Order: sequence, then structure tokens, then C-alpha cells
Amino acid sequence: MLVMRLFELTALPEKLEKFSAVGVHNLMSSLEKEAGTFFMASTYEAGQPSKKVVFEIYQDDEAYQVHMASEHFGQFAAFAKDSFSERLVHTLVP
Repeated sequence: MLVMRLFELTALPEKLEKFSAVGVHNLMSSLEKEAGTFFMASTYEAGQPSKKVVFEIYQDDEAYQVHMASEHFGQFAAFAKDSFSERLVHTLVP
């Protein structure tokens, strides 16, 4: 069954530039290297560049676990530890 997740992240203003670099690396690496990663996108609310939204779709839970174990995700997770003032995760049902 597909795994779909939506993240609402409020980035600290001083971390916005780094978020873009680390986030792009994670998304592009995932799509290039992980066959079970079907879709990943990041955007922000109009007029509020600190309010990020990330949407991900994986083939199944195994594909999601492959992503979570990847080096590029590990780099993003390490960055995220102290870069967001808010973090909401929504697990969606396809």
C-alpha cells in the first residue's frame, strides 16, 4: 500500500538558505536513488517562506524504510533537529 506523508515545517529564519540546499539534496537523491520513492515536493505558504510544506509518496512501507535509512535523509534529519520551530507530520491514506 502506498505511504503518503505531509509535513508542515516552520523553519527558523536563519536556517532558510541551508534548508533549501539540504532539502534539495535529499529530494533529488531520493528520487534518483530510491526506486520506491514515487514523489517528493517542497513548497511554502504564499508570503511566508518559513512555513514549509513537504509532500512525499512511497511505493510501500519498505520503500519508506529504505528512504529513512539513506545517507541523504540522515543528513537532512541531522539538520532538522535544530532548524525548525514547529514540525507537524500527517500520515495520509491514499
